[in-house]
Amino acid sequence: MTLSAVYTSAAKTHPEDSERKWIFTPLFGQNTEKTNAMSGVFREIILGNYPKAEQRIEKLMNTYNKDKLFQSTLRIYLANIRYNQSAFQESANYCDSALQLSKGFRKSYLIIHKANNFKAKAISALSRNDEAIRLLRQIEIRCRKTNDDYILGASLYYLGAILSVM
Repeated sequence: MTLSAVYTSAAKTHPEDSERKWIFTPLFGQNTEKTNAMSGVFREIILGNYPKAEQRIEKLMNTYNKDKLFQSTLRIYLANIRYNQSAFQESANYCDSALQLSKGFRKSYLIIHKANNFKAKAISALSRNDEAIRLLRQIEIRCRKTNDDYILGASLYYLGAILSVM
């Protein structure tokens, strides 16, 4: 599927549907409880309802406290919230934590790509543009190797945004 087809398809759905299709379902498979829970978190983030999203995340962290893959996914969305609140270093720290927790899982490349995208955004906001660019170029290579067009599109978008202001 081409990037154009991915984003044309995504535009016809709600944003949480795309995240569900490209991130949550591949990570959690048939566990609709986790997939639905993450879709709810993502929906609250999109709506800018960060306190409600954080409440959901906290509850999920307590419920699934031994599930490292799920914990790493939750940290990525906490990073998203912190980035949107301009807490850029905290956002980058959550990304690093997600990356550590996701090591060794079969689908960890989804976490790696998503976490590194958010980390690149956060460190760019901290004026570490060269480091962000290197990270995004690495993500681009990894996404192409794993045919992860969903994250690749976001990576290229972030890369273009950084390069346009340098």
